[in-house]
Amino acid sequence: MGKRITLILLLFFTVLFNTQAQTLLKKDQKSLSILIDSLFNDAEYEKALTLRAKQLENLKQYPKEYQIYIRSHYYHNKSCLQEFNSYNYTNPDKAILKKERDKLLDSSIINSEKAIDLYRQIKKPDKLYLYSLYNRVYHQNGFRGNWNKALLGAQLGYKTLKDTLSENDKKFIDLIYDIGYINSKLGDNSKAVINYQKSLDLYKETIGEDHIDIGHSYYNIAEEYNILGFKKKEFESLTAAKNIFEKKELDSHNLRYLYKCYQGLFKWYMYYGDISNAEKYLTKISILRKEGRGHISTLRNKEEKEEDLLNNWNDLMLFSLAKKDTINALKYIQKSITHLQQRNKLQRFEVLSYTDA
Repeated sequence: MGKRITLILLLFFTVLFNTQAQTLLKKDQKSLSILIDSLFNDAEYEKALTLRAKQLENLKQYPKEYQIYIRSHYYHNKSCLQEFNSYNYTNPDKAILKKERDKLLDSSIINSEKAIDLYRQIKKPDKLYLYSLYNRVYHQNGFRGNWNKALLGAQLGYKTLKDTLSENDKKFIDLIYDIGYINSKLGDNSKAVINYQKSLDLYKETIGEDHIDIGHSYYNIAEEYNILGFKKKEFESLTAAKNIFEKKELDSHNLRYLYKCYQGLFKWYMYYGDISNAEKYLTKISILRKEGRGHISTLRNKEEKEEDLLNNWNDLMLFSLAKKDTINALKYIQKSITHLQQRNKLQRFEVLSYTDA
């Protein structure tokens, strides 16, 4: 009888100990995950990844689905760190070569796909997290120029969000905008306009008519109208974008958009032979180009500076011709040709500049 009671008590305390251990383990999992997520959300990807790696070392102590969760987040975290480091290609202070950038992006895509494949094994997935995976992989493919793959990732993201968020959620609107951008890169300009216009209408409903994202939408839809030949709509959209950007305190990213608006309006007035208004925008472009050498950079890397230089000479050449100043026109043509002849290998935009000149 005594032995039986002892055995029952032993079983009781064993169950109690295991229950408490499981409770402590769950609390530990939760607190550690909160810390890692906090670091990740603050873009402290390296610190977060170090802690994710620690979780991987003790993976077997966690339930099966939580193991999948940890592994998926580890690859997602790794992918974001590699993508973040690839941005140094456009960072004048930490400039990296295009070859290094492409290698980082290729690795980030592989890790994003691993994270997605793992998380698809979860029976009841968190759809917002799943969308964040699709969001990264379509951006990374876009940065790499893989636009068909980018579209596929964005479409999967759209399918994931469609039944999760309302159309007025900014995350959903941003996705519609991005699909427009991808369609533009694929040369499907009509679809690009449809998506840009839809995102533009939804932005107006949710964030107001004067938000910086509205300016981006107006500018991008203006580019599509230019390609499609809708000159009046192009002008209206460029002007609307310009008006928004001119009211804002701009960082380098949005300053570039204002710069592009001025370039677009210069070309629009030149197309219609309005030399007076074209000259006004040529002056504005010149001012921003000078500012770009100072505290705010409108151009992010060697390639963009190269392209801007050639485009600027081309604009000045066209403007000189319109004013019948052939001496100046020939000067800018010669500048372009001399500059291009010094290059061993021409990029696509340089070939176009060469032939334009």
